[in-house]
Amino acid sequence: MKRLANAVRQPIVGPAPRRRKWILAGLATCWTACADTGEPASREVVLHIEDAPLWTTDFSFEVEQREDDPLGRVAGAVFAASGIVAVADALNNRVVLADSSGTVVGTVGRAGMGPLEFTQLGLVARWPAGDSVFAWDERGRRYSVFSPDTRSGRTTVPEGMETPVSRALPGSDDGLWIIGMVLAGPGDLQSSGRHRLHHDVGYWEGTDKVQKVASVAGPQMAGRSPVLFGPHTSLAAGGGLLFVSEGERPTVVAMDARRAVRREITVNGLAAEFTEALREKHVEWLYAHSGYSPESVDWMLENAPLPRVVDAFVQVVVAQDGSLWLGQRGVPGGEQRHWINVTAEGAPVRRVVMPTGRTMLDAAGDQLLFLRRDDLGRDYVEVHTATSPG
Repeated sequence: MKRLANAVRQPIVGPAPRRRKWILAGLATCWTACADTGEPASREVVLHIEDAPLWTTDFSFEVEQREDDPLGRVAGAVFAASGIVAVADALNNRVVLADSSGTVVGTVGRAGMGPLEFTQLGLVARWPAGDSVFAWDERGRRYSVFSPDTRSGRTTVPEGMETPVSRALPGSDDGLWIIGMVLAGPGDLQSSGRHRLHHDVGYWEGTDKVQKVASVAGPQMAGRSPVLFGPHTSLAAGGGLLFVSEGERPTVVAMDARRAVRREITVNGLAAEFTEALREKHVEWLYAHSGYSPESVDWMLENAPLPRVVDAFVQVVVAQDGSLWLGQRGVPGGEQRHWINVTAEGAPVRRVVMPTGRTMLDAAGDQLLFLRRDDLGRDYVEVHTATSPG
């Protein structure tokens, strides 16, 4: 087996990022950024989930789970252009590489602070240039880019990241979308006096020192702007754009690094009514499978009443071809979730229905990459193939 991490003392290869600057992109100002920057108004697209034809899915293969060296906790997976599946094994701080049959053909990384090593592997993604894989080290606040054949790679430490950074996603060229997490207190946001976790976003291009991220909380938000980043926010990047879905509304916002909102895609029909039967099922699931004590569940139900409508989106995935897959949140205890595929411009392509226990990680053509976590907490990475009804 190839292990790139064994060559820790190799020089880091690859061109140095160009010297540019940090562009603040606080989402509290995104809705008005078009007018501020002189950009044309964003394009609004509204469609219904049934506008996309329903495709069937068939299981194709599963990434190998070897008895002597199994996958740990999966933090993400992605299709490389060559067909290799790269899986972020966060428990073992490595990226596992599997071929188109699921057979493991190599690994990249191990625990450490050297080149192509990780202290807390957070995610993997496609790098915009060539057939390379991007891996983000959350604790080390740095990223690595390497080829799936494990012949080349480099690790870059962005300078000046003093703000709390939860993750980073590839932008264009050597740029990065930087996502920070902020805990806002009562009165800061339009919540009912409860603390809420939200995010700030910035764009880093090059080696200049990063400036602090503007806060979304505080007077800037109070009484004027909606909470754009709530607890079920999903973010994904592709084609130089950041796609943001805030679960309480069925809309995805696409913005660029200049804070201009390029388009808003709304998909009606995804948000499910929280019926009494569904509510009972959800409460039953909380007591049996959430991991919280019965007293904690009692407190949560009393202090955070269940909504009347299930959040529309739980996840946004940017496929290899640049299209979007939008996943319905579903309800814990429910049996299925809908996923709709739309182009980056918002045109419906297709939709599939999957069991609730699977989360989409990536898509390439008709191949869909899912994470399945069993009742014992073990992770499995599966590939399913979508088939047209015609």
